[in-house]
Amino acid sequence: MTVTKNTRAGQNGKKIICTHCGNMNTVYHFSWAAITCGGCDRMVSKENFLDPANMSNLAERWYNYTCLHDGEIVSFDTWLNR
Repeated sequence: MTVTKNTRAGQNGKKIICTHCGNMNTVYHFSWAAITCGGCDRMVSKENFLDPANMSNLAERWYNYTCLHDGEIVSFDTWLNR
């Protein structure tokens, strides 16, 4: 599941996953529209991050494919259209 307006970070922050590179980032609040991903250095909007605590089966399969495949990084949207 993507990050929504109802996603909360909590006192210890929340880990979110970039759908462009699969990098896990930690944020401490969601009062932003877009941030720079620590993995791919791209400006990514809030809706293009996944919440690992509420990931759908499809998003989990993409994340496992991206992280375990032979170094091939495929964006979530590209992977869905394969």
